[in-house]
Amino acid sequence: MAIVGKITAGYFAFSSEDINRLGIGTGMIPRGEVGLVFAGLGSATGALPPSIDVAIVLMVIATTFFAPPLLRVVFNQSDSIQSLE
Repeated sequence: MAIVGKITAGYFAFSSEDINRLGIGTGMIPRGEVGLVFAGLGSATGALPPSIDVAIVLMVIATTFFAPPLLRVVFNQSDSIQSLE
């Protein structure tokens, strides 16, 4: 849900310039530092069970490795569209 929300939010970015809105939303996908901070705090205080801690770390890993190839696709697509115009 977070990935869909970020891509959707990219389409609503305010700008008077012609911008790559899909690129903005895709660039917001990685959640490394925020997720790791919450996982660390939750683990240290005992507020998170170990299964949730593992899920957060796996989410951080997945989004960190998933976003760069997706950004490459998004920006290559926008470059090819601009070259057609």
